[in-house]
Amino acid sequence: MLKYIITLFLLIFFQCKNPIQLKDYGKVDNFVLTNHNNQPIELYSLKDKPILLFFGYTHCPDYCPTTLSKLSRIYQKLPEKQKPYIVLITIDPERDSPEVLKEYIKKFNADIIALTGSKQEIDQVAKKLGIFYRVEKKMDHIHVEHTTSTFFLDKDFHIRYIFSFRDPEDVYLDVFDSYF
Repeated sequence: MLKYIITLFLLIFFQCKNPIQLKDYGKVDNFVLTNHNNQPIELYSLKDKPILLFFGYTHCPDYCPTTLSKLSRIYQKLPEKQKPYIVLITIDPERDSPEVLKEYIKKFNADIIALTGSKQEIDQVAKKLGIFYRVEKKMDHIHVEHTTSTFFLDKDFHIRYIFSFRDPEDVYLDVFDSYF
């Protein structure tokens, strides 16, 4: 009998996850960048859904395609009422024109909004969010370093969670469960 009680306890214990505690890291200031359709878009126009916001670039060999693939899988797993905007802001605006971004996001199975702008515009947005990036040209090679975090913004543009590159899909889904 004790064996059954312990087994039942363990089953219940491991099925009862502690919900992720969403915090308020502050409201993101509005900004205007150019989308992959070469149209200006304000962040605050994306007001009816939460946002997964990521900084990256199309020539990235690892973090960016891996992150966008993960975000696409998460997008597909969420019910329609929970589907977020997925927003990619390029950190390589010199190479990532709207046309290049439009072709790049077609590789992923989600509705992604890709944004670009001048280096100064990207710098302003990145600085406000504490994003580090550096693009170095060395002879015929371009080396890029950047923060790989993804921000979860609620419908009021407050940062409620910051995902690490290493977070598995379950963490994203738990955040959405906690939010909705």
